[in-house]
Amino acid sequence: MRLVLAPFLSLLVACAAPVADPPATDPATDPPATDPSTDPPATDPPSDPPPPAYPDGAAGTKQGLVFPDVEIEGYREGTGEWTKLAMRDYYDPDGKKGITGVYVIVAAEWCGVCQQEAARLPKEYPAWRARGARFLQVLGQDSGGKPAYKAVVDRWQTRFHLGLDVGADPKLDFMPKGATGFPTCFVIDPRTMKIVRVLPGVTSDGSIPGLEQVVTRNGG
Repeated sequence: MRLVLAPFLSLLVACAAPVADPPATDPATDPPATDPSTDPPATDPPSDPPPPAYPDGAAGTKQGLVFPDVEIEGYREGTGEWTKLAMRDYYDPDGKKGITGVYVIVAAEWCGVCQQEAARLPKEYPAWRARGARFLQVLGQDSGGKPAYKAVVDRWQTRFHLGLDVGADPKLDFMPKGATGFPTCFVIDPRTMKIVRVLPGVTSDGSIPGLEQVVTRNGG
């Protein structure tokens, strides 16, 4: 019996052996404690600079005026969540956003010409976007001539699959006063947000008068 227990007891003692204390250090050689009151104050990480203020100038929807900083709701690049879209998003005074030109298309769901324009935009827009141009199509009326809301934009997107910013403008804030025709289009310089051209319709060949000059001048 003793021959069996002896190794067992030895094993238990070996497992329960205390760990030796580390050698004491000489206080004279320990690094001095730091005084918290002398530590440099913590600094917050740098924040992004505020966006530039939208241009003052005379605002309106006529050629030569600053386009009003209108805000609507819609989809960015035609996808994602329903969100705010504002003209200030396209303001790029120093070119840091890479925007070289802005083309706004005010359309209506019932408008046949608007439908034709929307059908060719997915093919034409990528080349413009690669040069820094940004397109925004806003729908002002539904198929019955009533104010357009999210449901109208959703139907429009399902039909045409636009890859550009698209939103609803039920109050027709983008339309020039007194104008009744759709589509109405604007070519805007993002450096100043001034309207370069007001186009009462679209061209049959898909060209956009004035946009080429603006994009080229701004490096696109």
